Amino acid sequence: MKQWGKPTAVALLSAAVVVSGLGFGTASAATGGAAPAAETNATAAGAEPVYKVNASLRTEVKSVVQQRTATGVNIGAVVRLKNGSNSIARVPEYELHVRTVDGVSYRMDASATNARSVRPQAEIELSFMASVDGLDELDVKSLQWVDVNKYVYPKKETVIVEVPVAGRVWTGIGNEVSGVEQAAWGTPFELKALKSPLRYTPVAFSEQAAATGLTTVLKLLVQNPSAYKQTVPALAIEGYDGKEAFAGQRAETEEIVLLPGEDTFIHLVLPKKPNSVFANVVLSTTEAFTSMASGTPQTTLYHVGRVALALPGAATTTSVVAPEYTMGESVDLSRFSDAIPEDVKVALVEMSMHETSGSGFQTVVAKIKLDNVGAKAMPIPPLMAELVSAEGYQYAGTRQANAPSQVLPGLATVVAYTFTVPASETGEDVTLKLQEPVASSSGATYRSDLAAVKLDVEQPGTDSTFSFYPYTVELRQKQFTAMYNAATGYSYKLKMDMIIQQDEKVVTDRDFSLMEIEIVDALGRSLGSSELSFVSNLPNGNRRLISGETVVHFTNLRTEQLESDLTIRIYESIQTATGTVRRLITSIE
Repeated sequence: MKQWGKPTAVALLSAAVVVSGLGFGTASAATGGAAPAAETNATAAGAEPVYKVNASLRTEVKSVVQQRTATGVNIGAVVRLKNGSNSIARVPEYELHVRTVDGVSYRMDASATNARSVRPQAEIELSFMASVDGLDELDVKSLQWVDVNKYVYPKKETVIVEVPVAGRVWTGIGNEVSGVEQAAWGTPFELKALKSPLRYTPVAFSEQAAATGLTTVLKLLVQNPSAYKQTVPALAIEGYDGKEAFAGQRAETEEIVLLPGEDTFIHLVLPKKPNSVFANVVLSTTEAFTSMASGTPQTTLYHVGRVALALPGAATTTSVVAPEYTMGESVDLSRFSDAIPEDVKVALVEMSMHETSGSGFQTVVAKIKLDNVGAKAMPIPPLMAELVSAEGYQYAGTRQANAPSQVLPGLATVVAYTFTVPASETGEDVTLKLQEPVASSSGATYRSDLAAVKLDVEQPGTDSTFSFYPYTVELRQKQFTAMYNAATGYSYKLKMDMIIQQDEKVVTDRDFSLMEIEIVDALGRSLGSSELSFVSNLPNGNRRLISGETVVHFTNLRTEQLESDLTIRIYESIQTATGTVRRLITSIE
């Protein structure tokens, strides 16, 4: 596990057929024909048996599905047919039957899209379906290939081969999952039924709220260890909470092709209800069956379960491991995302919390430094952030408005994130997660976990030296005086002698946060405030903050009399997409 640190169709076959695949086992002999043995070279490396149809064709089963309908059940099957010769081979004309434990057989219809021939050294998939009305379910025992002679009366049916499939039929997700392979969390697995070399590793999952409702987002690392290009299948996902089944799909809608040795991440989005808990989920693929019963093509799509994946814990909300963190420690996130340049290093440089007076909540502010260690300008990735309390409560962060779009080579920049948390939050043993946005076909945006760190939130102090990273401010001396004007009434003047130092490597612009100084009376009421900038002069008449003496005037006060026992509060004012957020730096009596 990576941490912070990167419609079914029916095919007609001729000649003797033996079907295998999905672990169906060895075919048995049946009335009217002998069952060829499975070819030994097909199982030498642990692969599913492949059976001989004729001198040219070999076959295996890809999937068998049973689905309930309003009137009964549908049985679907998909088989593969491979031509091992150097000439075109015709698809034989046999019927495919499904046989139950009590000995009843049902003929399966062929999909209208089934191929009629197989090119040399090529492989095709043939789709089948049977609808059986009046039954809730069938206890499927086997598949039978049947040679039907319609030129005699009564017609003669000869079973060519029977393939056992009991226990390998996908019937959908429920309390018990059968007919699929099992995979443990964090363990690489393959989708053997697809005959694909792609290797999948579950690396993270999270439960989150989106515009479409509550969802579980599963993140998989997909690797191509083969020597050929491979296309990542459009996987679907299913879950069951003990009462209801849910179905989801891959967030990425575009085709994903991996070159030899290449890897990428995909995200599967599964809707859920507020009280839904999934102990495991099933990854599935989509099959299709096209019927011509009405005279026009009608295609039915359905899912086939492939792998049941155990989640790391029903009571958890995330699977990302959060190690203890040292402030300022740099981390390379390029290993966890295809969108983050490897030359951009990420570090948390500040994280503090303060109470918003009279509002009943607190605000946590986290500053992320992005350092370009490369030789050219790099775009700043649209990182997202989430805060998780020690009790497991999740709070989505708001990114500062007008954040820098790029960082120059050899330099760094800072992006601030704010979180609104309850007044009861202590800030101890919290987890900060960095995430990237993942857009889906529905237009909703989900969050993909990249990394997580655990730490304690810093508390506002009363020291004379404080940080507006990348600026450090030392207040050496202050003088606070009251003034009176007959026309305007009382006003206050604050004279401060400060030393301001900046990390020379970190670049800021006019959208950088401001220093806000507020006057508060003995009852905690704000009488007035004024803003100052580290970068440029402000329209309010205040000059840019520099080392030395700074004079701040407070006019248009919310009082008409001279107040005593005043407190000076210094804030960092941050503009976000949802408004201004203030971080309390210090209070001065």
